[in-house]
Amino acid sequence: MIRKAIINDCPRMAEIHIFGWRCAYTVNIHTEKFIELLNNEIGNKDNTYVYENDTIIKGFMTTGDCRDDGKLEGIYVDPIFQRQHRGTELVKNCIEEAKSKNKFEKNKRSISFYEKMYFRKGNKT
Repeated sequence: MIRKAIINDCPRMAEIHIFGWRCAYTVNIHTEKFIELLNNEIGNKDNTYVYENDTIIKGFMTTGDCRDDGKLEGIYVDPIFQRQHRGTELVKNCIEEAKSKNKFEKNKRSISFYEKMYFRKGNKT
């Protein structure tokens, strides 16, 4: 189930983000500082979503506005739950949100570029 994130989700979201970064980049991030950043993000914006299954948050994403278009700002899936279509479901949710708000690219050159990069226009996203 994908739902809007709430403040209580921040510790788990921080775990996912930090564990993912540590697996990908072998960097050290301070958990407390990141939880504070997420609290501010969720408190100030209404565009962070979590993928929750069996009461466990397995991933999250943040969306935003880019001029006239919607955009996916970030997506994180717990490395333990990757390759199980969690990220795909989050991206589909982002696309549906953009469709519902009529937030799609209107620039023909940009559309052409996206299509060359294997994005598809229309209902088959």
